[in-house]
Amino acid sequence: EGLLAMIHLSGLEPTHLTIDDIVFKIGPRINAAGRIKTASMAVELFLSENKADAMKIAEELCATNKERQNEENSIMQEAYGMIEKYDVENNPVIVLDADHWHHGVIGIVSSRITEKYCRPSILVSFEGNELDVPFEENVGKGSGRSVKGMNLVDALCYCSDHLVKFGSHELAAGLSVKRCELDQFRTLINDYARENLSDDDMVPTMEIDSVINFSDVSLS
Repeated sequence: EGLLAMIHLSGLEPTHLTIDDIVFKIGPRINAAGRIKTASMAVELFLSENKADAMKIAEELCATNKERQNEENSIMQEAYGMIEKYDVENNPVIVLDADHWHHGVIGIVSSRITEKYCRPSILVSFEGNELDVPFEENVGKGSGRSVKGMNLVDALCYCSDHLVKFGSHELAAGLSVKRCELDQFRTLINDYARENLSDDDMVPTMEIDSVINFSDVSLS
């Protein structure tokens, strides 16, 4: 019932679903629960056996997804404004921070920045710190994306003395960093990038599966 309700609210027909429908319409609505509120909303949707309850949860998830989109667009515009003042030429890794960015959304924005500028990016938010914690001891949660050519695992290991914790794979990472360590972290990860990232790594590329002649193309 839950999935049918979500399909209906996404303006889709359950008998005519495409992979794009799932990836770009249904998936984001379900993922929004964990990003903005709690993932249990999505679990409740899938477990619901009552049509009315399922529709109510699906409507809530759709509203949450719109909230996620608004938050994402807001952070993105703010980040683009910061990048205009960022020394991108001499600092190949874009490291931005703010006190109010939503932790669940900064990974999406980081991905878009990396795609747009073709260089690694890390966004850090100090949202949610307790008022009784000294300002410089505030811990920010960060999310990063990289490009082929700079392995984030190796890069963060290089900077590990200045991080509270981190977890990553080659092209994506999550991390925690104290405010008093952020500038040093920014410096170190850019030092690492200058040694390990070439100019060619920061040029947009397109991976081509194969080359065919126009005469090989048919409607089917």
